[in-house]
Amino acid sequence: MNIYFFKNLPVSHRAAFRKSYTLQNLKAVQVVCAIFFILNLFLRLFYTLVPNSLTRASNYPEFNYTNWIALIVTPIFYLISMRLLAVFSKKNKATGLMTAFVIAFSLYLLFSGIMASFIATYDPRDNLTLYLVALITVGVMAVFEYEDTIMMTIFTELVFTIVLFCCEADPTEVIYNQLTSVVLLSGFYFI
Repeated sequence: MNIYFFKNLPVSHRAAFRKSYTLQNLKAVQVVCAIFFILNLFLRLFYTLVPNSLTRASNYPEFNYTNWIALIVTPIFYLISMRLLAVFSKKNKATGLMTAFVIAFSLYLLFSGIMASFIATYDPRDNLTLYLVALITVGVMAVFEYEDTIMMTIFTELVFTIVLFCCEADPTEVIYNQLTSVVLLSGFYFI
């Protein structure tokens, strides 16, 4: 078995591999979209049906906004994935647009996980569960090439850093959070 953690596939195998994983990735995006939408819909219904005293919880307004964004954006990703699957079945060929779409959806999930971790406590080190779930979901959901994985890892760390600096945290906590994020992203890279 060849291991390609730090190098690309040989050119002779790249086109066939890209075709295979693009189809798999587009189908996986549809499944994850459906699950993510249902989870957000369930949370919306839960907060709609429970007494108002529960909606006065800490950080509820931030949760409310991100929940509405997920309920609006996720079906758009689902519909685009349906369209791209139809194009793939007609042409039987992977395109750069399809890869860019899967990467965009993956970054959307990662950003959602980061935001959920910050909304929970404003200090993600105390509650990294949702960030970790997003990393694992994306790592298991899709197959990426070396460059795509590196780019996503760097972009995710940049977003994490920007959101971290938007919170008024102690400098020591910022360093701890950064180190924790780097460890999690290293695991994501190898998944």
